[in-house]
Amino acid sequence: MDNITVTALGEKLRSRTISPVTLIEQLINRAEKMNSSHNVFITLCRSKALEQARKIEDEINRGIVRGFLQGIPIGVKDNIHFKDVRITYGSKLFADKISETTATVLAKLEQAGAVVVGKTNLTEFSLANKDDDPYYGQVKLMNGNPLHDSNNGSAAAVSLGLSSIAVGTDSDGFLPTTATMAGVVSLRPSFGRVSRHGVLPVSYSLDAVCFFGKSVEDLAAVLKATAGFDLMDESSVYAEVPRYMSQIFRKPEGLKIGIIAPQEKYVGVERLMNLCDRCEFSAVEARFSINGLADLWTRIGLAEAAAFHDDFFQEWRDKYGPNARQLLLAGRTTSAVDYLKALKKRNEINIRVEKLFEQFHLLATVFQVGGDEESVDTSFGMPAALLGYPAVTMPLTHDRGIGLTLVGKPFEESLLLRAARQLECSRT
Repeated sequence: MDNITVTALGEKLRSRTISPVTLIEQLINRAEKMNSSHNVFITLCRSKALEQARKIEDEINRGIVRGFLQGIPIGVKDNIHFKDVRITYGSKLFADKISETTATVLAKLEQAGAVVVGKTNLTEFSLANKDDDPYYGQVKLMNGNPLHDSNNGSAAAVSLGLSSIAVGTDSDGFLPTTATMAGVVSLRPSFGRVSRHGVLPVSYSLDAVCFFGKSVEDLAAVLKATAGFDLMDESSVYAEVPRYMSQIFRKPEGLKIGIIAPQEKYVGVERLMNLCDRCEFSAVEARFSINGLADLWTRIGLAEAAAFHDDFFQEWRDKYGPNARQLLLAGRTTSAVDYLKALKKRNEINIRVEKLFEQFHLLATVFQVGGDEESVDTSFGMPAALLGYPAVTMPLTHDRGIGLTLVGKPFEESLLLRAARQLECSRT
């Protein structure tokens, strides 16, 4: 289970080589044993997961095929509603709250046959902080290294083999760094591609549902199941949903990639160039630098977070954890003038990126992880989050020290995933 992809596992399930019920039961047993030391899950959904697994097993025995995710175990970040299951948002304030509805993204995944094994850990209200100490325990990888981002539990669930796919959310651009540290792949879809209905927000204009998997092919499978317009989400965009899985094996021809290199070039840039050569992709350095992204995100993201929490925060401020309280107080200090200036600056950056995409089909960057705060900017995670562009991240090498982020044009995830798969398969 640790390294098997969604496609391979799905074939074993549909051929009845593996029983969905046995798989889910063994997985939850393993998660229960590991959780005391790794803190991946806040809530495990044993009874509900086994009920779904029995239903899937019966369908398979009767020859009913739902698709690639039938019987596949998934973890879900605990800011996403799942009916009749506890949802805490990572806060003690909601330690006993039970969801009354199911988020659209989870409803689609269940319809595709996926099985939710548990709700994954996160920082309080998804307000990430490098020094945060989560209420529900510090998430740790197999090597004992901690993950600090709000997607810590989701990334670790896949990394530790406790789920094949994990669902998270991203607003601040830390997603690439977290995925690389965990040694998994991640996808942040275009803003509006996947419904946010039933997801507790951080930032109205920045949030996106995101996914973790073991391979790019896994990401294509989960995006196919979840993408699409949703009337219940005002940010949802009506756009055609391609056949990602049938297109994923088509190698892009004549692809031009613009590599955004860090100021101090290191071995990762050369490795990326060589990797592109092996794939027969044209790769040249793209001149692009952005300063002050963290401040820009603070003025937009934290201001919008403060607005969402406003009424509740005024009444229960002292009940918030110190880090969440500090970040929301910072958001409350942003004036309307500063907020509007930040929106204008974001539009200016978007124009610059659009001009880059007149020269290139995709943009790429490499970055190192391991405690360097600058890795957030150099991963291109924050620009992708600020602008709503789709991005795939994977380890550039088979160790976890260097990550590769590939960014595409809005709603061109098909090309992005196809190129990412070629790069993934050509790694040495």
